[in-house]
Amino acid sequence: MTAGIDDLEIISFERPADAPVAQLLNEGISRAKHDIVVFVHDDIEFDNTGWAKLLYERFLSSNFGILGVSGTTHLDSNGGWLKDTRKAAGRVGFYSNNERFEIRYSSIFQNNVLAVCCIEGAFFACHKKRIVHRFDERYPGKEFYDIDFSFANHIAGVPTGVMFDVSITHLAVAEKKGEDWKQHRNIFLNKFISDAEGKPILSYDLKPEIIIGLAASVPARQPKVEVIIPNKDNVQLLESCIRSILGKSSYSNLKITVADTGSDQSNFSQIKELCQREKLKLVEFSSYHFAKTNNDVVKDYLDSDTELLLFCNNDIELINDAISALVATYLANEKSCGTVGARLHFADNSVQHFGIELVGARKQDGSIDVSVMHKGYGSSYGYALEDDTDVAGNTAAFMLISRELFTEIGMFNEAYKECMEDLELNLQCILHGRKNITVANAVAYHYESQTRENTGHILPDDFLRVIDVIRQNIQLHSYIRV
Repeated sequence: MTAGIDDLEIISFERPADAPVAQLLNEGISRAKHDIVVFVHDDIEFDNTGWAKLLYERFLSSNFGILGVSGTTHLDSNGGWLKDTRKAAGRVGFYSNNERFEIRYSSIFQNNVLAVCCIEGAFFACHKKRIVHRFDERYPGKEFYDIDFSFANHIAGVPTGVMFDVSITHLAVAEKKGEDWKQHRNIFLNKFISDAEGKPILSYDLKPEIIIGLAASVPARQPKVEVIIPNKDNVQLLESCIRSILGKSSYSNLKITVADTGSDQSNFSQIKELCQREKLKLVEFSSYHFAKTNNDVVKDYLDSDTELLLFCNNDIELINDAISALVATYLANEKSCGTVGARLHFADNSVQHFGIELVGARKQDGSIDVSVMHKGYGSSYGYALEDDTDVAGNTAAFMLISRELFTEIGMFNEAYKECMEDLELNLQCILHGRKNITVANAVAYHYESQTRENTGHILPDDFLRVIDVIRQNIQLHSYIRV
């Protein structure tokens, strides 16, 4: 017995060939003497003990009406829940060649429940007093009843989630989708074609929650941090960035420098007034060049006692006290630390950055093409609540580094015109024997590239320049994930 509780009622059905699965499950809800009803396939193995007790506690301590082990925040226009795996959440075990392997649709968020819009039906549970809809018996067979049940309840306001307290292995081999599946999908699509106001329901996206673990406390030693924010014209974005730093951070030994890179006179007057009001340093440059602007601030405008540099885009908005978290991590790894970066999210709460990784694709001649990617990019829950202590790099959109190391490396390479100078800096940290760290619980929004004239496009010369650095240094090859 893996459930871990004594008062467990088991209701089993021998399904007649022509009986809808939905009908049997509704009968199970009606017959169940307990409020919490678990639906499980007969080809499931439970991998952990005490799962029923943990499941009960999840319902008891929350308002969730439906909980499963895998699901998604996205349903596409064809009713597919795994077409975009970046939006999926949870984990399921399978067997291949008599060995168990686990598909992880997201990171493992132990002790957390992830909000989703629908769940997959191999294992799930509901609180029968919290659901609005029972299973739709118009589905004649065994397809789509689970997606329909969870999605119909979700859009009716029933909180639906994926949890990690239950670990299962699904013994079944995936079947090829046949005519029955297509018939059931058509029922689903016709049912959810539009809402009461005639607006299309599918494709559907649920804004994921941003999960934040334990916040870092302000470190006892507070080395002086200088935040450098290049900016041109966009006063509201800049003000939002600054207000979030001042409002969210409890770190006191902090100075902010705004580097104006050619704002028009009207906007510059507002920026100047903002800096005077908030007691910020303002320096003027005639044009924007990321590497040169930041380098010049470091060389010519820093206070002599500044120990740490925090490069910050004007389209950053802190969600928590990310600065204290970055500094605390730096101090805990001072001798070995390169750059320290944050977890960044887009405005829709999907992931923009959880460290930089190098991804290699092997060609027919044996050579490897290298791509540069932000870990978790575009995913709903593609991050962890533990730091990644050895990443290829962190984006300089919000990145801490010691002034001494930054100067020793030679600062940003000003040969880069638009992008990738931050990645080369990170790689140079590795070549100098340091490790780059992404801090899980330093969290901010990144409203990416809202003020660039070139909206995030990477110039070919910049990309080839950093790829050459990777290819020419054997120490970096271990960071390439093939």
